Amino acid sequence: MNKQIWIGLAEVRPLPGCKLLEEAKGAYVHVMAWAETPEELHKKASLRAADVSLEVVQMSDTEPWSIRTAAQELHTEFFEMESRIQSDVRGVAFGRFHAWLTEPAESKNHALLSR
Repeated sequence: MNKQIWIGLAEVRPLPGCKLLEEAKGAYVHVMAWAETPEELHKKASLRAADVSLEVVQMSDTEPWSIRTAAQELHTEFFEMESRIQSDVRGVAFGRFHAWLTEPAESKNHALLSR
């Protein structure tokens, strides 16, 4: 198998010392990286997230970037992410963090913040 750009949606939680999410309990963020499998994308996302004191809890909606772009019209944010890693096969790009302040079970008004 050859490496290609993959994209997925990560659920992340702050680790001790995390300043990126401030008071948030967690966030969803799109992640893009060169990989051969969804598992490799998850591993690369987890390593990069740890650098900023985040833990990747799970990945969903993972697929090769070429499939994603062929299937639907996408926001410019995704193309900006692609350009950041296009020439860096070790690079990992995160999109906008969509954070929440309370756990879903704690509140019916699950507040989301974009960072």
